[in-house]
Amino acid sequence: MSLTTFSQGRAAKAGYKLVTSYDWDTGTGVELGAGDGLELLPSGTPKTEIGAIENQGLCGAGVQLAKLVGTESVSGSPSFNFAYYDVRRLIMSAYGAETVADLTGGAYSHLATIDEINSNVGSFAWPDKLVAHDIENCKVGGYEATFEEGALGVFKPDLLGRRELTDGSGSNTLATLAAVTLPTAPTTRYVLHPQFTVRMNAASGSALAGGDVIKPSKITIKLERGWASRRTTANGLFIDAPVGGAWIKTSLALDFPINEVAAHYGWMRALTELKCDVVASGSAIGASGFNDQYKWEWPLLQVDASGWPDLNTPDLLTITLNGEGHTARDSLTSGMLFSGHRLTIQDNEAISHLTNGT
Repeated sequence: MSLTTFSQGRAAKAGYKLVTSYDWDTGTGVELGAGDGLELLPSGTPKTEIGAIENQGLCGAGVQLAKLVGTESVSGSPSFNFAYYDVRRLIMSAYGAETVADLTGGAYSHLATIDEINSNVGSFAWPDKLVAHDIENCKVGGYEATFEEGALGVFKPDLLGRRELTDGSGSNTLATLAAVTLPTAPTTRYVLHPQFTVRMNAASGSALAGGDVIKPSKITIKLERGWASRRTTANGLFIDAPVGGAWIKTSLALDFPINEVAAHYGWMRALTELKCDVVASGSAIGASGFNDQYKWEWPLLQVDASGWPDLNTPDLLTITLNGEGHTARDSLTSGMLFSGHRLTIQDNEAISHLTNGT
């Protein structure tokens, strides 16, 4: 792994790996290595935050600040190229639960469903110039994935960690990060806009089929997990392990050229409840008959109709259809016999990505 990074105008490599046995308060994380890498873009790298107490006493030195015990944390939403095999651990960590099935012929499916993330703790590290940044324990609270014409897909996880080490005292140093490599790439490395098929119809309608294909120019998928971290005397200057603290939200935003939107205006006017799947297909997985694939599914999307979408440019008018997805519901949608949003990844990995399948 080259330590050449942003200062020389090219993307850096970061690494992420699940810590299989951890102690949030005292754990030193895990050393990253071969297959743990991601292509880090120069935007949103995590930053350390420390609360401070103001002392405005008449001491002759003006306002003094002291660390506020229990408030040190490191957080951020780094950006990565959305490669088929690079982001799998991070995206599974955001959902919380994974079920692996053998599709035969060397292909496997990994079904991600929304669950608690209490045990999904990983180490995240990256080199910046001549410093190794090591977040020994962190959690993934959600993500945003964006796919648009003429660009690589971008993946932005929401990270919150206990602390950031930059003095070489952690498990990941400049020497160890030099051994980090990207996962072995399939023939089609990146998830790109032209690889997508998007289907949508009324939640009460028949199962999704070829006649339900819609053609957005931009796709934005979000999973947002409300979480909080207690501040106790257990952890010195650092936050305690974050836990779920609010509703979990999932959303889908689709941009359309104006000539594609007749049905979508009708859905917005009628506040139609919708169902949708968004599928990106890549390379064939050996001779299995299956392809690398990401398939997002929403059995119920509520259209956000708080106002007509803005029409943005004079040469290509677009609208955005925003939908809030249900993460769980009591009754099943016609043609989608599961209760909430889910993601299925197809690849050649037999091991769960939550146990560090590459």
